[in-house]
Amino acid sequence: MKTSWMFGLLAAFASSLCCIVPALALLAGAGGVAASFGWLAPWPPYLVGVAVLALGFAWYRHLRPQPDACGCDVQKRAFWESRSFLGLITLVSMLALAYPSFSSVFGPRRTAERPLPKTAAHHVARFKVEGMTCAGCEQHVEKAVGALAGVGRVRASYSQGNATVAFDKKRTSPEQIIQAIGSTGYRVVQTKTE
Repeated sequence: MKTSWMFGLLAAFASSLCCIVPALALLAGAGGVAASFGWLAPWPPYLVGVAVLALGFAWYRHLRPQPDACGCDVQKRAFWESRSFLGLITLVSMLALAYPSFSSVFGPRRTAERPLPKTAAHHVARFKVEGMTCAGCEQHVEKAVGALAGVGRVRASYSQGNATVAFDKKRTSPEQIIQAIGSTGYRVVQTKTE
């Protein structure tokens, strides 16, 4: 049973690592750390399945009738073998699995847009971004790009897979914005400048 719940818990956390790590990196101020987990982006659906199967198997093994072959007194189980502990592990796993749904609560709030002077240097660019899977991903991209000089507005959307940036071309370039997005672990696959 111990192996089953450990595997389920590990799979549950792994399924949300692409959202948990950027949030932790934002809190720690270490944005580059999140880039090392970008390879996990396509795996969450499979890891969710593994977590559910492993925890289901742990519950099955815990709840199935045990044969009483010897007729002797049954020793009390250790806490980590108890139903309470398995319930706690299941609850923690479910929170980890659901984290992408509520990750935006723990991230930084969207910052106020900085006004850009109305000049010929003012541009808007749209970037097609691969790898964003939740609201936490959006916040991570917005923070990295928003830190660049000359950026007035950043809006990322994981559901549309893009980021829209209003910037002063004299102070920053689309290449710098692509580099900032890349530092978060996501990849720009197309750029359109207006």
